[in-house]
Amino acid sequence: MSILSVDLASNRYRDIGVAILEFRDRSVLIEFVEASAYGLKGRPCVEDATSWLTDLASAHEADVIFIDGPQGWKDPANGLEHARRCERELATPGKTGLPGCVKPGSWTRMARFSIELFDALGAHGFSRVKSSDDLVSGRKLAIESFPTSAWRTLGLKTAAGQVLYISRSTDHLDNNASRVGPMYVDAITHSRRTSSFACWSGWFVSTRTSWISI
Repeated sequence: MSILSVDLASNRYRDIGVAILEFRDRSVLIEFVEASAYGLKGRPCVEDATSWLTDLASAHEADVIFIDGPQGWKDPANGLEHARRCERELATPGKTGLPGCVKPGSWTRMARFSIELFDALGAHGFSRVKSSDDLVSGRKLAIESFPTSAWRTLGLKTAAGQVLYISRSTDHLDNNASRVGPMYVDAITHSRRTSSFACWSGWFVSTRTSWISI
């Protein structure tokens, strides 16, 4: 079982963080992937990014792609003026309103790029999640993530310290979260840290694990 996690960026490919969480027997492997290794440089475009991510998912047999970016525009009937309900509840720094309306305005390109990427992934078989019934093993999904919320839930600082909560064995994940110990990793970028942590959130969601709230 593998999970692909993306800390999305829209200005430069080198700012996109991609982590692949792979379970092998009783061990866990996290691999970081650089866009430059696949010849991707400069400003990202939806077509190339989609091909890259779907190829990675195919190569690693990953049915789930987690993306730290909005999957769609605000529902006009959600009762909020400038944001989606998930953004209000999780206190996200960016707010995705009606089509073309983004706060702050400097985040507009990122929001558009992310939503268009979700559209393109859907066209390639990775559907958005519409309800918990979609979380069926073997179904290809593109799921929006907000890793900062996971850090907050666990009481961790998101800016200081390079801490990755990585278990050396799936045994450590079977009973309770307190057994998942910290591992300090040198010279890890923010995008790598964020994408790797979202992988664990993805594992909990895709396996429908209920003992921890991410």
